[in-house]
Amino acid sequence: MITIETIAEKEFLIYLNCDNLMGQFSPAFEKAGSYGNGPAWLGIIEFLAAVNPKIEGLDYDDESGAVVVRSTQKEPLEELCHRLEQSTSSEGRLIETIREAKDLGYGHGDL
Repeated sequence: MITIETIAEKEFLIYLNCDNLMGQFSPAFEKAGSYGNGPAWLGIIEFLAAVNPKIEGLDYDDESGAVVVRSTQKEPLEELCHRLEQSTSSEGRLIETIREAKDLGYGHGDL
């Protein structure tokens, strides 16, 4: 489960520790020919935001093992969490999401 943290009155964020996620999701990333690192997860997040108009106004910061997504509104982050949970609900669904994102050019070579 992904949680949204409230940083200030109008500042919210999601923090994904990709090193922790890899234990669970590495088989899907490997089957899709991807790394599963911070830039790869950012590619998935950017893809999900691009195909869903409810996810807008996000700021991103990624490193090799983590991704931080910030917003001044909580609703876009809630929608992103929902879409991430759907996309990771099964190995097959995650592989499909990775491939869709790669096909549209997301992931900067890491995805």
